[in-house]
Amino acid sequence: MAGGVATWLVLSGGDSGDDTTAAPPGPEASADVARPTFRPAPTVPPPPGSEAVLADPALDTGPFTPEALFPAPQITVDGRTYTVVAKQLDNNCADAANPALAAVLRSHACAQMIRLTATSPDGTAATVAVGSFANPADAQAAAAKGGADLSAALLGLPGGPVPLLCPVPQPGTPGVVCAQQTNSLGRYGLFLVGGYPGPENRIDPAKGDPKVDQIGIDLDRAARKALEERGEQRSQAIYEAAKAEAEKAIEGE
Repeated sequence: MAGGVATWLVLSGGDSGDDTTAAPPGPEASADVARPTFRPAPTVPPPPGSEAVLADPALDTGPFTPEALFPAPQITVDGRTYTVVAKQLDNNCADAANPALAAVLRSHACAQMIRLTATSPDGTAATVAVGSFANPADAQAAAAKGGADLSAALLGLPGGPVPLLCPVPQPGTPGVVCAQQTNSLGRYGLFLVGGYPGPENRIDPAKGDPKVDQIGIDLDRAARKALEERGEQRSQAIYEAAKAEAEKAIEGE
């Protein structure tokens, strides 16, 4: 270039005296920066549990109906399948029992009773009943007294291929031998009677009948399982409702 001198600016990593690097914002600079807000998690008590629900009528508020407790047309226990042939809700527990058991149920204020009759492919049948009481103490006492009194029995519920099951003995007629069971869970008493449909006695009382014993054991287990599931479902519903209320309260703050 004529009359001129070319100069070159050399950039290096050293201190040039002209630091153009932006410094991090200080406290004053960051004052206007938006900060995230955190919503507190709702505080919710744990579910009460199936056992607590089944013991307390204030918690156990689900419908007490045959359809709610036994919705399926069959009951399967350990691979053995039974066909449900009759279901009924008795609003007077005494109507579902013979006079001896009815007296026990009345003395412990049984409120309602669900009866279910099921049959087995081997020709046996049984009726299992779930009685609703005010508290576990009454349910346990009724089941214990009903089991100790051999004259106290549930009335078999007829239905379908079971026109008659374990009828109450009539004067001058031979009685029909049936198996009986009692149990309790929470505020519910469980009662069962089982044998062969019809008026003929097919069980030797001295030997018993393993097939009748099996259907009795299985239907008792099925009834207990149905109650446990009822308690678990209600326990979870109570928890979910409490959680929803807690979240609603936080949103309103």
